[in-house]
Amino acid sequence: MRFFHLPLIASLLGWPAAALAQKNQPDVRFEDRLLLTIPGGALSYSVSVSPDGRRAGVGEHFSPTGQVAAHRARESGREFIVIDGSKGEEFDSVEAPQFNPDGKRVAYWAKKSDKWFVVAGSSRSEESEDLNRLVFSPDGKTLAYWVTQRGKHYVVVGGEKGPGFDWIDSLVFRPDGKAVAYWARRDGKRFVVGGDERNDEFADFSESRRIVFSPNGSKLAYAAKMDGKWLVVVGNGKGRRFDWVGDPVFSADGKRVAYSASLGYKANERKTLSQGKWFVVDGDLKGEEFDGVGDPAFSPDGKIMAYTAGKGRKSFVVVDGKKGEEFDGVGQPVFSRDGKTIAYWANLGGEFSPDHGRVTGGRWFVVIGKQKGEEFDAVDDLVFSPDGKVLAYVAQKAGESFVVSGDQKGQGFDHAWPPVFSPDGKKIGYGAQKGRNIYWKTMDVK
Repeated sequence: MRFFHLPLIASLLGWPAAALAQKNQPDVRFEDRLLLTIPGGALSYSVSVSPDGRRAGVGEHFSPTGQVAAHRARESGREFIVIDGSKGEEFDSVEAPQFNPDGKRVAYWAKKSDKWFVVAGSSRSEESEDLNRLVFSPDGKTLAYWVTQRGKHYVVVGGEKGPGFDWIDSLVFRPDGKAVAYWARRDGKRFVVGGDERNDEFADFSESRRIVFSPNGSKLAYAAKMDGKWLVVVGNGKGRRFDWVGDPVFSADGKRVAYSASLGYKANERKTLSQGKWFVVDGDLKGEEFDGVGDPAFSPDGKIMAYTAGKGRKSFVVVDGKKGEEFDGVGQPVFSRDGKTIAYWANLGGEFSPDHGRVTGGRWFVVIGKQKGEEFDAVDDLVFSPDGKVLAYVAQKAGESFVVSGDQKGQGFDHAWPPVFSPDGKKIGYGAQKGRNIYWKTMDVK
């Protein structure tokens, strides 16, 4: 297969499977039940299943714990948000609701008389000429966003409005939730604003991408373009200049920073064809050159780094500098929580389709360590059990979707949602659709 990079890399090479344990885990119900029969006229692809496996809804947005549901509604030309059956205030227009991490707060943009503002509980923000993304702090206590007033943009954090700029982007909270950082531009200069400080030292960037904090919040990193070349900045240190760089990735302990990069890449109209040589930079070390690479991933302890790469028509996973078996397509590697096992999907006989932005056709299977699993028409959503001993994933064959765990295959459905393990790793739960019925199904781990 041809190998590709650029902003499409997530869809080309695979999808990260499962995040590590988070603070606000849902209380998942591990018992079979019918959740919903889709009403006549409703679109089945708009159905969502709550993270706790207790309910499903058409057009619903569920809180991270699954305990609260909210959706947009329209009546007599007016729009409003419905939260667990309670109708909110009517407006000319509303955007999709957003929950904070613990699911106890809901915020959304609303429009009245050509002006936008943020609604969070009973409070409203100042008016804005445009709407932008809403960002909750990791602890869920603080809401941040930016407003546009008379052509100027202002970041608002916890109701406090900051200075005005000509442009703002990539608003992000520090992990402790006590400060934010964002890109801003004034007088033609682009720079990072971190906390209450403006960093003017690097104020000559022409392009930039998202800002990333280290896990402990002591450093921030980002990719930016200067004088026609891309580089990564970590703290106050500029990295080497390349023709392209990916977003920086911190290890969980914050001691390592890695990113993909290219020499010889030139953008074309579709931004899909790989050109030049590609490699991963780990700190100051430049890795082996390939025809394409994916974004690096670290083991939970930060000691092992893995990424996808390709040469010619073949692709493979590189683990600590060692190339794995060659395939016609591979997905982003996933680590078990103890970091001892790596899994990824792979393909033989498929071809990359620029129209679909992914590999199509061929035979699909999962590779765990060096062991290949059963072949299917497609595989996705790889998830390790808490102890790292079992891998579950969604597979498709002959038009049916089912969950696979070891040698077990669950019942076939029209669609299956990503699996989740019970805390003790003995059960698996997942949403599934058959016709117009939505179920929550379980499997015993053997």
